[in-house]
Amino acid sequence: LTSKRGDTATMKMMECCFHTTASVPTLVHTILRVFTFLLLIGGARATLASSQSPVVQELLSSNQTAVLVIDMQNDFCHPEGVNRRIMKWPDVCSPTVPHIHGVVNAARRNDLPVIWINADYSPNVVSAAFDAKLRERGEEGRPCVSEWGQDIIEELKPSKSLMESRGNKEFIMMKPTFNAFTDTSLEEELRLRGIETVVVTGVATSICVESTVRSAMFQGFHTVVVREGVGDLPDRNRDSLDRVDLLFGYVASSLDIIASWLVDKNLFVDKHSMSSM
Repeated sequence: LTSKRGDTATMKMMECCFHTTASVPTLVHTILRVFTFLLLIGGARATLASSQSPVVQELLSSNQTAVLVIDMQNDFCHPEGVNRRIMKWPDVCSPTVPHIHGVVNAARRNDLPVIWINADYSPNVVSAAFDAKLRERGEEGRPCVSEWGQDIIEELKPSKSLMESRGNKEFIMMKPTFNAFTDTSLEEELRLRGIETVVVTGVATSICVESTVRSAMFQGFHTVVVREGVGDLPDRNRDSLDRVDLLFGYVASSLDIIASWLVDKNLFVDKHSMSSM
């Protein structure tokens, strides 16, 4: 399970059991969930010692950590969204979904904040300079103007009841440009919660993710980007991750992060924790 193939297989098995067993009797369903969860932890434990740097391990072991999920919205990810339907972008989101789902759920179980960063690129919200660049895409090519386009994709969208139950530990923040720190209260919200490290996921790696990671470091936050939890065109994705790892923070696998939050914290599997999976 230390190879990328092993990591992917574990994540796929987790997704399979969590989403395809609705017709199985409750007891068997629960057993399957527990078994898959233990497989996930086992795979994470196997990779942790060999693939994660001591610096990243130390950062992730702190409870002063928050997860940022950037731009996993219909206009960027859905087949009928602006980027894919009008701008003809390939699907860079789907491969990230199980990894984002796993990291977010691990953060929830460890009572860490999760902040959903959503773009609002309406003409009356963005700056004149940014508006000028967006206009180059044409009227139909402007993303994140409609309510549907701004909404989080169904595969990841947190329920209203979940958001209410987590209180100030999980919320949505709108941003009017690529960088989630520009003209938002993100820095203030992180400071209020005593956050020192941000774990970053989302799209596109070379645009909004990297812009946010750079700014986070400049504002004094440690950054860890989830390698499989960010998406972009292949060459851009690789180059951006290399830049981040060299200059602006660290890059870690989703299973390493899950291991740091669930295995090292000795999280036990009980009925309540499994019911939210």
